[in-house]
Amino acid sequence: MKRSEIIRVLELAYTTESLIWLRRGYDTRPWRGFVVGASDTLVLLHVLNAGTMRLNGYTAIRIKDIEECVEDETFAPVALKLLGERPKPQLDLLLVDMPGLLSSVGAHFPLLEVFQEREGGAFHIGRVVGFEKKKVHFQVVSRGAEWGEIQKFACRDITRVDFGDGYDEALWLVARRQPRNLPERKKNA
Repeated sequence: MKRSEIIRVLELAYTTESLIWLRRGYDTRPWRGFVVGASDTLVLLHVLNAGTMRLNGYTAIRIKDIEECVEDETFAPVALKLLGERPKPQLDLLLVDMPGLLSSVGAHFPLLEVFQEREGGAFHIGRVVGFEKKKVHFQVVSRGAEWGEIQKFACRDITRVDFGDGYDEALWLVARRQPRNLPERKKNA
């Protein structure tokens, strides 16, 4: 699918609140959701969990990675309306570039997931704790809700950012009770 056609489908889905599905080369299954924000480089979906037929969290995807995008023609759009499920935009998020997205998501959501799918599918859950040139400083949290080391990731290597789903919320409820072990700031002598 041509990039111009993908952008046209995304724009139409945004203005009409249409459920879409899209596929990227990194994915084994298509994404389904509502477009709740977009820029020239990123699209933000309010994601449909097909197993529960509920909207559950958000994913920000680089537009350049999208290979196919179409309006969902299954029963799902009607079912979501009957269930009272409506997309919720996240107007305070900066979708202009990856650093803007990461800093704004970090300001509004306690945990987020960063994916480096070109790096063998690596992903990390945690908090943004700072930036350095074109790198994000990210304190990871384990599946056991224990805070780990601060890691640095090149923003250009991040292919997807997820946040605001039930898993992240539950993990945060436990992780926030644990010490964060942030590095000490240097004091002026």
